[in-house]
Amino acid sequence: MEFIEFAKKNKKVKNLYSLNDEFEIEEYSFLLENTTKYNEFCIGDLVFVGRYKYKNGKKGNNHIFLIVDLIKTYNRIIYYGMILSSQIQKITYKSNKLIKKDYINKLQKDSIIKTDVIYKIFTKNILLKIGNIDKTKVEFYKSCLINNT
Repeated sequence: MEFIEFAKKNKKVKNLYSLNDEFEIEEYSFLLENTTKYNEFCIGDLVFVGRYKYKNGKKGNNHIFLIVDLIKTYNRIIYYGMILSSQIQKITYKSNKLIKKDYINKLQKDSIIKTDVIYKIFTKNILLKIGNIDKTKVEFYKSCLINNT
């Protein structure tokens, strides 16, 4: 069974919705120094999502997501990602896995990746690519979601 279908069947996919707020990319100038704007992203990319809202209406701000899968249709791409957190003390939770900063992922500090759920992310929500992670690690994180269901 495909990973996304498995996640949907087990209610492990959450949507991120766009906010109607207008904002300028310059608001995130602290991130722009060593990044490039992309129009398309790949599995393994770490991407920055500035503003979004959850299904319950709660606003989310400034999070990095690891793209773990994607679906291409004739007119759009839907990305699926796991959220990262710099709250390293939450490593004690079973579904949180350590991700150390390095020159490839370009994280500013060691973080955790939350493997208990994936988020459906539309291209318009992604501001920029931060770095990337090796595909074998992506498969490991995906297997954590599958094995903890």
